[in-house]
Amino acid sequence: VKGTSSDSNVVSVFRKQRANRFIIEHLLRNGYFETAQKLADYVGADNNNKNVFHVAKQVEESLKRRDLSICLHWVLDNRSKLHRLHSSFESEVRIQQLIELLKDKKGIEAVNFMRTYFGNPSQPQKWSETLLKVMGLFAVGPNTQVDPYRHLLTDERWDKMVKI
Repeated sequence: VKGTSSDSNVVSVFRKQRANRFIIEHLLRNGYFETAQKLADYVGADNNNKNVFHVAKQVEESLKRRDLSICLHWVLDNRSKLHRLHSSFESEVRIQQLIELLKDKKGIEAVNFMRTYFGNPSQPQKWSETLLKVMGLFAVGPNTQVDPYRHLLTDERWDKMVKI
């Protein structure tokens, strides 16, 4: 902007607007929706990202409650974007869904789920290390104390998905 205008007033206004947008986005990312809206109204800034951050916050809160329903809906709505970004988020959510079926001792449903979402067992090279460990859960069961499998059953997996 400095090279396109010699008017220091224009540069100053641009910098203030940009700083305000950064602050508004920071507030939205941290869940302060009302504060972000008040600041946007006060400084006359567009608050186009409010809905995006609000939905993200809903997904995050549902994962903190150990509920996959809102997250699965969001994943379906954003599948193409996730694939373009080469994100593993959908796989992590589906793996957690599979783990929950195993915890609930729904073995037949878990096998059918595995076939539906993770494909043919003759192509294990496409499976992640985590998914291969989940396959071990089929054998040892959800009450195991064996380390590589016990870790899958802890709340750390949920926390990891919240951070993704």
